[in-house]
Amino acid sequence: MSGANELRRLALQKHRAVTRKVSRIKATTGAEVSGSDQDPRTELAFIRNASEGELRALVRKQDKFLARSTQFVPDADLKPLPKSLWQKYEAAEAKKNAAELKTYQEFKDVEIGPSGMTVDQRMAAITPLHAHMGQHTTPNPYRSNKRASTSVYGVNGLKRLIDHTRKLATQKHQKEALDNHRAGVMKMLDSIGDEQLSQKLNSLTTKQWAYLWKYTPFAANIKPTYEHYKDAIDARDSVMNSQMIQTDLAVAGEYVDDASKKFKKKR
Repeated sequence: MSGANELRRLALQKHRAVTRKVSRIKATTGAEVSGSDQDPRTELAFIRNASEGELRALVRKQDKFLARSTQFVPDADLKPLPKSLWQKYEAAEAKKNAAELKTYQEFKDVEIGPSGMTVDQRMAAITPLHAHMGQHTTPNPYRSNKRASTSVYGVNGLKRLIDHTRKLATQKHQKEALDNHRAGVMKMLDSIGDEQLSQKLNSLTTKQWAYLWKYTPFAANIKPTYEHYKDAIDARDSVMNSQMIQTDLAVAGEYVDDASKKFKKKR
């Protein structure tokens, strides 16, 4: 038997083995490998007429697919994601969650003065217990985020998610995000005309600001303030909104004053 004929017989044999593995993957994970760019199969007519070089290349692709290490998980469209790549995401996610939990431990027992609750109690109260697409609907450090592969779209989307998740775990990113949020809120307060509250925010240490922004109702309270302000300058319900602005700012100010009394350390 010639080398080409032996390779042809081997390629046909492996073709059947690949088909069985494709079926197993779909049955066990839900991932649809058939017809995807991860499917190494070709038309049988090609195998019957291929040259020896073409057959060798095909057998290499088949062997790679049939290797035990080649596994897949489904994406949002049930297309196959390489399990090895998904495991890289899980490692990045675990590192990010560990970093968030370490930070959270510093704040969880702190009492939020105006509310009379600890940070831990507040987070328990505002975090939904149900999930959507394998994720908590309101991710926060109270519960570690555990994403499902079916919330990701494609290999490129997963690669971008890995890079983003790795970035989230770094202290540099966390500080940059906090600084950007602070600058945004101060700009908003300056536009409203409350320079005093803006100055108070600017005087907070990084830790005080992290506590205020991430764990108290301040962030949820300050956004409606700006919406009311925009309504007022647009001459819509100006009297009511001006009252709302004053009320919102007063409540926000209570949380700022509370934060300023905690964690008396350098920035």
